[in-house]
Amino acid sequence: MDEKLKKLVFELLLGTEKQYGFKIIFAGETGSRSYGLETENSDVDIKGFFLYSEDKYLSVLKLTSYLKLNHETKLNQNIDVDLELIDLRKYLRDRCKNVILDESTLWLQTKSVYIDLIPKELKILLQTSIQPPIFQIWSKISKYQQKFIKSKQSDDGLIIVKDVLNSIVQSYQVLYIKMKGGVQDILLKETTLTT
Repeated sequence: MDEKLKKLVFELLLGTEKQYGFKIIFAGETGSRSYGLETENSDVDIKGFFLYSEDKYLSVLKLTSYLKLNHETKLNQNIDVDLELIDLRKYLRDRCKNVILDESTLWLQTKSVYIDLIPKELKILLQTSIQPPIFQIWSKISKYQQKFIKSKQSDDGLIIVKDVLNSIVQSYQVLYIKMKGGVQDILLKETTLTT
């Protein structure tokens, strides 16, 4: 990614912290750019977790627990930056309640990280306790498959390239998880290699 764009994204993260009054403890890039599959028009997908101060958690104010923003850059070409953040407490509470989780369970796996303030031990614990969202990934693959079928039946026959790429990426995610024996095995192998 271009250094100007990286700087702009980092400034956007800092501005978001200031505007909403929380601390981003993890922000990483997901989507086509994190896989090296971007086109010149690809957006930047940033996902992560945040925490409020202890005082805010103890107050009676209703706090935002989920934030989704879209920001358009003004560089050489206009590139959208999609920002999706979850309060880490909400994320952990939902995990304890066995709420079905989506791809947010994979956010900590990204190699393209902007902010990482999560202690290494906690991050490993979170990663190894995560069950892969295979059902959700398969669901998306099925959705893309239906789009392909409908596009063949329609007069224009157009297929959106982004949908094709997303389908391929998500298929590889499922295959990788299955071939390696699950997320826990993958992470244990990776952490033993890096320590």
